[in-house]
Amino acid sequence: MKKILYTCEYMSKKLLLCIAMVLLGAGLVWWWRSGQTQNQESPSLSESGVEFGYKATSTQRAPRVGAPDLTRIFSSTSTSTRSAYGKVIARLRSYPNDTDSWVLLGLYRKESDDYKGAEEAWKYASLLDPANPQPYDNLGVLYAYYLHNNMLAEQSILKSIEKEPLTTMYYLRAVEFYREVLKDNTKTQAILKRGLKLMPQNSDLLALQAELK
Repeated sequence: MKKILYTCEYMSKKLLLCIAMVLLGAGLVWWWRSGQTQNQESPSLSESGVEFGYKATSTQRAPRVGAPDLTRIFSSTSTSTRSAYGKVIARLRSYPNDTDSWVLLGLYRKESDDYKGAEEAWKYASLLDPANPQPYDNLGVLYAYYLHNNMLAEQSILKSIEKEPLTTMYYLRAVEFYREVLKDNTKTQAILKRGLKLMPQNSDLLALQAELK
């Protein structure tokens, strides 16, 4: 009799353990599906029917500052450009935290000589996605060659390197800025050495080093 009771007690504990494991598994499945649903709230740019050339990324929260004005006048003689610009605006109205659409908006504005509008779009993109070097790189070019603000240009260019220290393009951008705009050979050599310290076998940087000797 005792053996039977012991067996029943053992089986009851085993059953409870199985039930607990099933409930835990169900909870994990629910959590995973919930995360998948959140990630699918903003479709990719390619799914929207427009190929922008950027991978869509969105942040969880918008920055505390207000978003730039999307009703800003856009002047372009190209019908296709105006159409593409309108699609970017429409996307940002639906997904205002889409960093790459703000980057693209800035590019369209810059090409139409709206430098202030481009600056606003890229600064906002940098707030949405602080780890993204692209807005800083674009701002560096804008400040250096269009708005002629060398201090902000240097800050932005160095910021892009800080975000992605193993990307060759940002060092080349810095070298070009120090050589052509500031005409500062000391800073040119310093930023080149900084890149080569991290990427000693980088062919582009080595070729540039040989050219500058």
